Amino acid sequence: PADNFLGVGYMGLTTCSNNASSAAGRFAAVGANGAIFTSNKTDGITPGISWTNHSVSSVFPHNLYAVAGYAANQNNTATPALRWVAVGDGGATFISTDANATTWTPGTIYDPAQSALRSVMQISGTFWAVGDTGTIQSSTDGITWTIRTSNTTNHLHSITYGNGLYVAVGDAGTVVTSTDGVTWTLRNSTLATTDVLRHTSSMLATFVAVGDNGVIVTSTDQGVTWTKQTTSLGTANLVGIASNLQHATLDSSGAAFTTLTTGIAANMQFVVVDNTGNFYTSPDGLVWAIATTSTGKASLNGLVSSGFGYVAVGNAGAMVSAF
Repeated sequence: PADNFLGVGYMGLTTCSNNASSAAGRFAAVGANGAIFTSNKTDGITPGISWTNHSVSSVFPHNLYAVAGYAANQNNTATPALRWVAVGDGGATFISTDANATTWTPGTIYDPAQSALRSVMQISGTFWAVGDTGTIQSSTDGITWTIRTSNTTNHLHSITYGNGLYVAVGDAGTVVTSTDGVTWTLRNSTLATTDVLRHTSSMLATFVAVGDNGVIVTSTDQGVTWTKQTTSLGTANLVGIASNLQHATLDSSGAAFTTLTTGIAANMQFVVVDNTGNFYTSPDGLVWAIATTSTGKASLNGLVSSGFGYVAVGNAGAMVSAF
């Protein structure tokens, strides 16, 4: 596809740990002019082979920035009760509930007076979206949303959840946290007001946020204290971060090795991609290394982990994966 993809999401279809023999899931990518694509493969490990276009440009010629989904009835191939939610400009949301994500219908109607929604995730059947002017809202269906008080008016670009904590990040180094998704606390990220945090992720009790000009901040105390990392990674804009905890592939010496050409190992680690095509890894969010290979795709905009591998998307239909 030639579409500019701005975000990517994953839906697990089984409750079992995903690996090369038991993986079951589907990826979705969204972007400019109402672009929506889903991976045709549902084994969860070969997403790059073919994708299907479900564009909603005829009713929504605007940007979709993020997508998330879940199967309410996992391990049930007959009635999995799937639900995808995509979010974008003007507070718009689009919903798909059919087995192949073929039909997408408006949830919240586009309103140019409303703040753009930049990120979405689902936790235990509830979707959480964040966006411009400090918007945070939640929904169980992607149609009816409840506005939460974020305690910031800065634009928020990403939201994550881990270890019982919600974290959202954005412009001016903004970090807000919540233990229930309802009451949010503004944290001191130690960043300058000119710094922009684009994406955040967590692994165990460690939270990491990345952003423009190579900025990385890390918290290991439930989001209370954030430390800016000093790295030698350069000043490229860091546009995506994800973590993997399951099923490292090991060689005979016990060292992790990769199975696909992009060189990203499915191991217990954080992975970050930048907008020039490079990627970086860290076992703890503190010590970072640049990979000796690149993703092969410049102008990347988003990254997601399925728990056993990664998919990154970007401009001009860029899609790369490693498992």
